[in-house]
Amino acid sequence: GVKNPLRGFEPITHLFRGLKIDGHALELDELYNLGIFCKITKDMKDAFAINSTDEINKNSTKNKTPLLSEIANQIPSLEVAENHIFRIVDEKGELRDLPEIRAIRQNIRKIRNEIDNVIKSFTNNAELKDALQSSVPALRQDRQVLAIKANHRGKIRGIVHEVSGSGQTVFIEPDEAVRKNNELIQEEFRLQQEIKRILRELTNILKEFTEDFQLAHEKMLVLDTSYAVARYGIETDSVFAQTCTGEFQ
Repeated sequence: GVKNPLRGFEPITHLFRGLKIDGHALELDELYNLGIFCKITKDMKDAFAINSTDEINKNSTKNKTPLLSEIANQIPSLEVAENHIFRIVDEKGELRDLPEIRAIRQNIRKIRNEIDNVIKSFTNNAELKDALQSSVPALRQDRQVLAIKANHRGKIRGIVHEVSGSGQTVFIEPDEAVRKNNELIQEEFRLQQEIKRILRELTNILKEFTEDFQLAHEKMLVLDTSYAVARYGIETDSVFAQTCTGEFQ
């Protein structure tokens, strides 16, 4: 018999609606699930592949699942769609290190390093030792700030993010760090916009395969159901019922 190549796949029918909407962008995990479905359908087709020009093979008693083989042969090839998806998404479902976003990510790392250096220039400054409540920077609203003794707050120009309950400590973001953090926010926004653009373009490419996705899914459900029934029959030692002719004695 045919060794079952069927593996579980995530629900994807709701993605078909998204493929039909102009300008819609599927999420990264949705594209990954669609790509995995493409791989599984290919495995299924390969497992049931029958050379229709080989009469010996066609008539072979080894092919004990001719009806299922015919269904598998009706599954459209999704290899081109699969290649499009995995050009953008890696095998773990993460976005690949594409040239379009690599430069932005490098710039983000550069700005973060610059922010670290700005903060260190204050925490390592011996002249500010008495002004700092702590030499370890704190985080307020995802920004590094300095814990400054309230009576020394005038020694550092910047934005006050918070004052402690006792009023003895103020948390200040130095002006230079403010500028760098603003740059960071802009670059992170640009990165998200670029990722969205890439996913939208890929979604638009996949639109032309919508009918193939739907047909493949329909055939895969038939094969999946057939396998589930067969497995249940084996596990319960079941037998097929005889065809009822409608004649009774």
